[in-house]
Amino acid sequence: MDEVHERATEILGHGLVDILRSSDHHDDPTLVRLAFQCGMIEYARWMSASWFFEDPEDEQLLADIYQRVRASQDQVAAGRWRALTHAHVQELIHGTPELGDYFVDAFVNVLLTAGFKSSSAALHALVAKRFSDRIAALVRLALGLNKAVGTEVTACELKTLSAAPGIPFDVETMVDVVDGAGQASEAVLCTCELGLSRSDKVDGVWTRSILLKPKVVLPSGVEELLAQGGNTPTRTAA
Repeated sequence: MDEVHERATEILGHGLVDILRSSDHHDDPTLVRLAFQCGMIEYARWMSASWFFEDPEDEQLLADIYQRVRASQDQVAAGRWRALTHAHVQELIHGTPELGDYFVDAFVNVLLTAGFKSSSAALHALVAKRFSDRIAALVRLALGLNKAVGTEVTACELKTLSAAPGIPFDVETMVDVVDGAGQASEAVLCTCELGLSRSDKVDGVWTRSILLKPKVVLPSGVEELLAQGGNTPTRTAA
């Protein structure tokens, strides 16, 4: 369980993991559902921005090279390098990456952290079988986003955004999805919807604008979510 909690914390952050571990979920699965959303968002963000999906060292090398190209070349050249590199590097992937397993692992770790009684292997097999179609749809959407921002758009630089758990809430770059009245003194609990930024190089200087703010949940919003009777930021009553 220590390993499960560690993996869950890497994706969800300490705050949400602590809440999952200390709450009773038998009568109200709201917090579990929120943790599912958070896990999906983080892996979808990673997939949308990944160069290679495989070796973290290769990922970092390509990211470092791109930052050098980005700093030294004009926007057109940098965008074309990014698009060509994304396209050709992903052609080197051996077979089809099992990206759906990341989502399954996230769901399993959430359930085990929340107190679900099962072995990790049995729960992994159950989740993978029962939700295979929905997980495959998530992967297709994430890969489509990866292609769009990585290879299809060169006139500017687009990047998916999420707010890391624990960072201060910033009204200029985030939206408090529960009540819209987040305070800068609060730390982000999790992100439940991705945002999008656009960067342009003007006179040698990169400038960034937020096209879509990521939607976040703050600790002060947890009680309100629970009071909504099972509704979460992306699941509302009919």
